[in-house]
Amino acid sequence: MIVDTMNYNEAATFIQNAFMAARPKIHNLNMSKMKVYGKIVRERGEKKVYFKPTKVDKFGLEFIVCPYSLGKSDYKKNGIYFFAFCKVFFKGELYWCFIDGKYNVSFYKKHLFLRYLERHCGVDTDIVTLDDVWRFFKETDCLYNCHDYKSEKHSNGIVAGTNIGTMCGDVVDDILVFRTFIDASTLVPNYKMLAYDLHPKDHELARAMASLCA
Repeated sequence: MIVDTMNYNEAATFIQNAFMAARPKIHNLNMSKMKVYGKIVRERGEKKVYFKPTKVDKFGLEFIVCPYSLGKSDYKKNGIYFFAFCKVFFKGELYWCFIDGKYNVSFYKKHLFLRYLERHCGVDTDIVTLDDVWRFFKETDCLYNCHDYKSEKHSNGIVAGTNIGTMCGDVVDDILVFRTFIDASTLVPNYKMLAYDLHPKDHELARAMASLCA
């Protein structure tokens, strides 16, 4: 189990090992649905398709496994892809931890998703649901362009440009920990200053990153 005495690297390693141990069950679940997946992909043609997530428990963690296809042609060659995430309480905070196709683990604070819901979806809430997290990863295509961006407040600061906005965070114990989100629609000339939880220096780079990802 994950305990607060772990550092972020140790917690990420635990999550990674648990996910690797869950792979046989994940494989069996995906194979049982492969005919359905294939039929849907062929019907959609070359459009990217996300399928309904499935839940897999291992070592006290509940992994949300999210299958998807890049389209008919890619499916014939590579089959179905998937990413996964899980929710953890660590060092007094709630995180959603993302596991990519290479089994790398990154941490996303609850605060980031609240800002995504507020700034991108127009939803004022203090609750983050599984569907909210899944929608965020789908909308960003699980892709980002990450750069170091140190400031007085964040000596290990990073920014990550996505196709819908910019994430800001830190590298902690060699692990990416994202803390907040700025929607691309606000990062234009004369934009209203909504990203009030950023260091002032972060705004300039966030605007530049968003312009590259628009």
